[in-house]
Amino acid sequence: MFTYHTRTHFDELDAQWILHHSRQIAHVERAQQALFDEVMGMTVFDPHAFPDLNVVVKRLEVDYLRPLRGVRPFTIRLRVSGLRACVLTTGFELLSADGAELYSRGEREVCKLSMRTMEPTLWTDVFRERYERLRHEEWKS
Repeated sequence: MFTYHTRTHFDELDAQWILHHSRQIAHVERAQQALFDEVMGMTVFDPHAFPDLNVVVKRLEVDYLRPLRGVRPFTIRLRVSGLRACVLTTGFELLSADGAELYSRGEREVCKLSMRTMEPTLWTDVFRERYERLRHEEWKS
């Protein structure tokens, strides 16, 4: 389980002071990058140094359960739920900073592409080994 702490900003809120749904996804993407940074020991965002960064989103599914209102801190939890030859599936939850309220949850699936051909390609051995370890963790309630 990977936990990412972030906060909403005024410019992300709609007229009802609710974090816009598209901004929730932007925060999930930032959490995904932070997870990759930690797991792979990445110090610079460079697909030439880390070819497993060269991905496209294949599927994104979100259930919006309750509004995330106002400028406030919140938490994103990620867990690896699937790892195949060139596809990584990550579950996510957006929660209040104290974990008491669940705002949304979903799954994000990415496919790794070859930087040369832009066709699906296998994960590196290091990526597969490190992410496979994460795949067996469950949500902690």
